[in-house]
Amino acid sequence: MSLPHVILTVLNQHPATGYEITKQFSQSIGFYWKASHQQVYRELGKLDANEWVTCELIPQSGKPDKKTYSITELGQRALQQWLSEPTTQPVVRDEFCAKLAACESIESSEYLAQLKSALESAKRLLSHYLNIDKQFEAEGAHRQIERLTLKRNIVQQQAWIEWAESVVEHLTP
Repeated sequence: MSLPHVILTVLNQHPATGYEITKQFSQSIGFYWKASHQQVYRELGKLDANEWVTCELIPQSGKPDKKTYSITELGQRALQQWLSEPTTQPVVRDEFCAKLAACESIESSEYLAQLKSALESAKRLLSHYLNIDKQFEAEGAHRQIERLTLKRNIVQQQAWIEWAESVVEHLTP
């Protein structure tokens, strides 16, 4: 998956400013893709240079002009091309598993403390996701695609919590 295509997906739904796109990365898009404010703006510049988006300057009183981006026909074709390409499974780089392997031969109390802390964070995040899911359910059918991306994260968090709890049980003297 690439950041430009995620941004094009947003713009294919509606024109948006860089700020509005970044805000979506901290909300619904954040369920499956992370990007900083700087990354989003850098990619918008590249998308504009490639003519995959257009930018309309909207004058504002006492502030810099607001830039509203829209996807172009060329951008829609690029998005469709990307969607038709085969998708590969994500590469797994799990530092908790790598450190767990080291626990076989070295003292693990510091790792156990880290894991317990991460476990509490994961439980809070799962609770947050479950609350959002209830909101999506209440809103009805128009949020179903977002809800499906959220559900994947819920399942991942639940599985990670179950795994981490079993590791804590195993490593606790």
